[in-house]
Amino acid sequence: MKKLYFKLIVISMFILLMMGCETRRFRNGTSPYKNGRYAISVEYLDNYIDISENGAYATRSEILRGKAYHELALKSYEKGNLALTTRFVLLANNTESDTLLAICYYRFAENAVEESNPQKAILYYDKIITEIPTSKFIPELYYKKMVFSQREDVSSYSTEWALYKTLYFEYPENRYELKARDIVSGFRKSYIEDALAGDLDEGLDKLYEIMEYPVGKKLDIYEATASIYVEKAEESITELEYFDADRFFKLALHYDKSLGEYIKKRLIDTAELYIVRGYQYSEERDFDKAFELFNKTFEVIPGYKKAINAIEETTRFIADIEEASGQYKQALRYETSSLRPLFPSMKRKLTRSEKIEYEIKRYEKILKLYRSAYTLDNLEKYSKCMVTTKNIIRSFKEPEKFALEVIKDYKHFIVNRAITEAREIVIANSGTAKVTDTGWEVMVSSGNYKYEVRYSVDNYTDKYLFKWLINLKNREITALNKISEVALEGILFKEEEKPEDENR
Repeated sequence: MKKLYFKLIVISMFILLMMGCETRRFRNGTSPYKNGRYAISVEYLDNYIDISENGAYATRSEILRGKAYHELALKSYEKGNLALTTRFVLLANNTESDTLLAICYYRFAENAVEESNPQKAILYYDKIITEIPTSKFIPELYYKKMVFSQREDVSSYSTEWALYKTLYFEYPENRYELKARDIVSGFRKSYIEDALAGDLDEGLDKLYEIMEYPVGKKLDIYEATASIYVEKAEESITELEYFDADRFFKLALHYDKSLGEYIKKRLIDTAELYIVRGYQYSEERDFDKAFELFNKTFEVIPGYKKAINAIEETTRFIADIEEASGQYKQALRYETSSLRPLFPSMKRKLTRSEKIEYEIKRYEKILKLYRSAYTLDNLEKYSKCMVTTKNIIRSFKEPEKFALEVIKDYKHFIVNRAITEAREIVIANSGTAKVTDTGWEVMVSSGNYKYEVRYSVDNYTDKYLFKWLINLKNREITALNKISEVALEGILFKEEEKPEDENR
């Protein structure tokens, strides 16, 4: 126990001894500083910082060394040695020296100006702006950069404008910001001309931007803004965007009251276009937009008679559409219904011919509904239904005649020409053999409204058998063998090229 106690005492004494040595080395650097011997203080402190094992003392030494460099910088500045002053200030590396560094940079810049070297001066201005952002010189430097930029390139103002915006944002009402306004006033005419000459939206952005800054009266800016809005309105009319045109005309009037008569006339013209476009929307079945446009005209011309008529016509059109839709749906129900609900007095048992008569009556009712629907609303689907229904009626009344009509009339009698040529080939090759020509034959096929149509020409050695399946409901023709397919394609035969008969 005594040995442990003795060890603790020895360690404590060693620590105290080391602390005393550390303190003594630290004081070796502080004493010269207090006596105004700053260079020696810096030397001692540099050495101490390199070997110090005490973090607190090392930090205090670095702070004190910075102060020593600052004092050396002040002495150098008093002697007029700006280069050495700058070096000491940078070594000081503390906020206390920032003001002196800014002064040095400023003096260097002034010397560059006297030497007619504005680019070098701007480099020092930028050093102050970036390295010492709290310097009192900064508003002046922004202004001077604007002056130099203006002198360097009178045809461009983008740099001056960017500098002024920063100056106004950071130092509004500063005396240099007030002076900078004169520079902006010098190029504002070109600025407005450029806004009017380029893209319309970009031009508006430029004009709205300059409106935010106190750089002269805004009348010419407002007039330019109104001019662009008028141009955008006219473009919108060309593109059939009438709501946008109305909005742009009103914005133009907001910025330039002298356009009142012109814009009033154009708004009336636009109201006429509302009616035209509204009818177009009505034809496209976009009735909400149609009514929106019709009603919009009342903002320009209260009680506008054309708009009232358009609203009434569109309302009737909607009613017609609904009625046509109802009749179309009723026709569809008739198609799928059995006969008895349609003809309650019909007897229970019907002969085949009687049933056909009732089917004809059914589809005549359906055709009447489709015609009525098409009269009210000339949709293509109603027209197609009318055609199909007429086909069905004919398929009940005279199916054979109808089937022959379909095949004979196909592509302006192209099948007839193929059969005629086939007959000529057979006759040419028959010699004394007898030529058999069956003529047209029509027979019922499987499936509703389907009939098979045939035509055969042969001389016992050459035989041409044409066969087609006709769907009377939609007048669709399907070839049942190769030769019939060739005939539908309108290919005329030559003896050496005639298609091989599938029935041989």
